[in-house]
Amino acid sequence: AEGLYKLKDGKWTNIAPQEGATFTQATIDKNNSDYIITTWFKGPVGSYGQYVYYTLDGGQNWRMINDDFIRNHYVPRLEWGGFFCNITEIAIDPYNPARVFMTGWSNFYMTEDIFADKPIFTNYTRGVEHGCIASMISMPTGARLMVGAYDYLGGRFTDVTQYMNEMLPPKEANPSRMDFCENDPNFIVRAAKGYGLYSTDNGINWKYFENYPAKKDVMAVAVSSDINPETGFPSIVIAAGGSVPQVSLDGGKTWTACQGAEKIDISSKWTRLKRMAADKTDPKVIYYLTNKALYRSNDFGATFEKTQDFEVASMLETSFGSEAALYVSANGKLLCSEDKGESFTEVGSFTAVEDVTFGKEVSAGAPATIYVLGNNSNGVRGIYRSTDNGKNWLQIYNDITAKEKLSIVNILEGDRQNFGVVYAGSGGRGVKYGVPADGENIFYTNKDNEIKVMINNQLCIFDVEPQLINDRTMVPMRKIFENVGATVHWDEDTQTVTAIRKVSDEYGVEETTVQLTIGSNKIKINDIEKEMDVEAVEINGRTLVPVRFVTEALGAKVEWSEGQQLVKICI
Repeated sequence: AEGLYKLKDGKWTNIAPQEGATFTQATIDKNNSDYIITTWFKGPVGSYGQYVYYTLDGGQNWRMINDDFIRNHYVPRLEWGGFFCNITEIAIDPYNPARVFMTGWSNFYMTEDIFADKPIFTNYTRGVEHGCIASMISMPTGARLMVGAYDYLGGRFTDVTQYMNEMLPPKEANPSRMDFCENDPNFIVRAAKGYGLYSTDNGINWKYFENYPAKKDVMAVAVSSDINPETGFPSIVIAAGGSVPQVSLDGGKTWTACQGAEKIDISSKWTRLKRMAADKTDPKVIYYLTNKALYRSNDFGATFEKTQDFEVASMLETSFGSEAALYVSANGKLLCSEDKGESFTEVGSFTAVEDVTFGKEVSAGAPATIYVLGNNSNGVRGIYRSTDNGKNWLQIYNDITAKEKLSIVNILEGDRQNFGVVYAGSGGRGVKYGVPADGENIFYTNKDNEIKVMINNQLCIFDVEPQLINDRTMVPMRKIFENVGATVHWDEDTQTVTAIRKVSDEYGVEETTVQLTIGSNKIKINDIEKEMDVEAVEINGRTLVPVRFVTEALGAKVEWSEGQQLVKICI
């Protein structure tokens, strides 16, 4: 609504810092009703940027901070901006009114002193937790995952347990579709409205296509499964919204319309439906799907012929390996073709299929693992996995019983390097990954002897890595303690760390206090002094402690897997 109104003594008064402006957020200090923060859209309703104002006298005088603040980025993908963009919530710390928290398109950020001449706002989001995902690819070698996202572009991940540190160029906000060459995963294509790029080193460096044809949002892209020895490039096929697909056989120097292919019948950049895929074993074969029909090219995408009609079709994908096949979601079912689209059989008993993807096989010689996002025969929406070409299915997630809901998930990608790992991309909550429930097949990173820590089946991310010192696993104390529900206090003068954990039940509150000092192997647990095998040490500003001794002192169960270099903590 236009204006910002304050109720006092039964009367409403407009205290807005600008006349005729649309204000969207307002918060009041719990201890001082004259301290108010509000936001105002720069443009009409529906625009994104906002001005931020605060008053200390109930609205008589206001300060706008947009021109005076300093950006402090933890996340490289947000260096271009994003602060004060589509703000969704503002909170004033009730114990420290100078500290202000905000959420919005830049996710979570805060300032320690909004009253400073130039308040510093720091973004604490580590990764793409709140990205809107357009596409994902996982490759059998090299980077484990690449993500194409709306607005924040996406990134390249060699270790998906760490936040993104390789943002993909360029900095335009158009979402990209991606594919790679099956037999040479170093060759990757990203295509979007107005720009197309390819990489020959697994996504580390990128080159723009010459004479790029897509002037509209790209709906689909496919890269043939092998390099053409005559040209040195695989075949690349791109379909932009409402247009006939275009093919390039020379690395994007020239493009021609695919003969026999209809115009793609989707045009919204918000769709994630996969409408094009390369056969993973025959480099000449490219598949293309419309709402009503399947088309196949036997000549690297130069010409297409219709092979199948459907009442209604939504997406397709190809599997890999010795039993590679084509899968299509059509007529409300999951259909499989082992003869390149000439005939299909139903797989499973799904009543709706939103996406299908393939990941690393369960063992050598086994078929690719299938993952399906959809509804089973009972109508239960979830993620389902098969390791035997769809003969048997295991439900690995559903919206009903899951402790943590996968918000607005609409795209899956199976991990090609780790069996059982699957990525779920959402329309606003980034990417989450699932691992087998027993934790047996957790990620193996590219770093030798790197120690991983799981707390209650969740991987713990540290800014200082756990280390092995005198045969004892040492971890940053604060992160571990906070993850098991303890509060941590640091005394700089005495170099002492104190952690307090409180557990409430029907009998009352049980409090455990753990205290230790840097350079000492003495530890106090509720004032009872004990000895540790290894002294607490400080590395890069973090106190490292032996994980087993300290977590067990707080009532946690600790297990160590030598083969996986993995510490599992349960509490």
